[in-house]
Amino acid sequence: MNFQSLYKKWKSDYEFKTVISSTLSFLTTLLFALYNGFLGLKYRAAWNISICIYYTLLSIIRRIIISCEKNFISRNIDNRKQIHKISSILLLTLNIALITPIALMTVNARAVEMNMTSAIAVAAYTTYKIISASVNFKKSKRFDDMLVRDLKLISFIEALISVLTLQNTLLAVKKASSEPKMFRLSIITGTAGLAFIIFLTIRNLVRKPK
Repeated sequence: MNFQSLYKKWKSDYEFKTVISSTLSFLTTLLFALYNGFLGLKYRAAWNISICIYYTLLSIIRRIIISCEKNFISRNIDNRKQIHKISSILLLTLNIALITPIALMTVNARAVEMNMTSAIAVAAYTTYKIISASVNFKKSKRFDDMLVRDLKLISFIEALISVLTLQNTLLAVKKASSEPKMFRLSIITGTAGLAFIIFLTIRNLVRKPK
């Protein structure tokens, strides 16, 4: 298959386009996970180390879904219902485990001397994730492929988590985490974000596959 035929397929086949874009997203997420691991080790920040582990596990779930979707597209091997169920349960378990890093954020177990470069890098990633995830998540509702919806849900969850990561980084740069107002903001946004993420994963799990 040459480049021209690949491009035509990418333009006309949304499932194929999703696999390609999700593969690229998988790579960027993995890089972001490694970057958070670097920040966690450099600043001894429990939050960043936790997020590094979270994003790594999220990338593994995405990789499983992508492999299944590729098999369906190229070999017509259809085990999507089983993978959807397994990945949805894993995703719900992983998101419930987010209680730990969210708790770390709200009790100020974070770095307090990050520089502006870290904030800019996280802000750039967050902007990219929010724009791409919001557009694609809305589009995915028009398609019946359950794994396409799973991949878009993962991207949307990544965007929400990146917002919390950006908030945490900015507070660390500004050294404002000890202020009462900022502390309450961390609790409110962290709890609301976690509740919304768990709601989305439960809805995805109980939704009847088509």
